[in-house]
Amino acid sequence: MTTLRDDLAVLIREADKDNELSPYQLASSISEFLLDRGLVTPVQAHAVSDFAEEQNRGAGYRHPKPVGPEALAAVIVDRFNLEEN
Repeated sequence: MTTLRDDLAVLIREADKDNELSPYQLASSISEFLLDRGLVTPVQAHAVSDFAEEQNRGAGYRHPKPVGPEALAAVIVDRFNLEEN
């Protein structure tokens, strides 16, 4: 049985496997995933999106993805007190 962290990490990894999504696009995918599962309200989804975008913003070409999928999933679940499966 997988946990929410696992499912979210897979979503993040798969959504941006070609490293072509902007931090905004990836954050939107994350918030839509949580909203579709009924884990957040629309207001919370917006907060999750803003937070994920901030966490995933790169520092230029040398550091394009400062947070990996597992770390980003874990920090989102912890920060927003989301229930595990």
